Amino acid sequence: MINASVTVDMLGVGTDGMEGERSYDGVSYLPSPGDAFVGGHLRWTPPPGAATDWEDGWFVLLVIDKRVDLKPPMVIGRSDSSVRVVQGSDGVLNEVAEKYPWLRGAGDVRTGRTPGSAVPRP
Repeated sequence: MINASVTVDMLGVGTDGMEGERSYDGVSYLPSPGDAFVGGHLRWTPPPGAATDWEDGWFVLLVIDKRVDLKPPMVIGRSDSSVRVVQGSDGVLNEVAEKYPWLRGAGDVRTGRTPGSAVPRP
């Protein structure tokens, strides 16, 4: 079992009064009107006996706006350790979304327009 804790900071919504580049914990961002920004920290400890470089496994951190059951268009991550942080998606998240209704925002929504296309849920 992984011991984990997460802290989240609401950084605001881009408005005309929020101009210029901002920074949160060493990560720069440039607000645009209407964009919402959230910062946070994930701290975790590998299970006893696990490799310290985490090469024997992986885990997914999901960020879902529960008001609309959508993932944000972009998530940026970094690590202060040697553990790699990778952004992206994985097909297994579609299975997660189907199996756990409270995580339905984790998956992609397929449309009939183009084979394999994905669009956000309305």
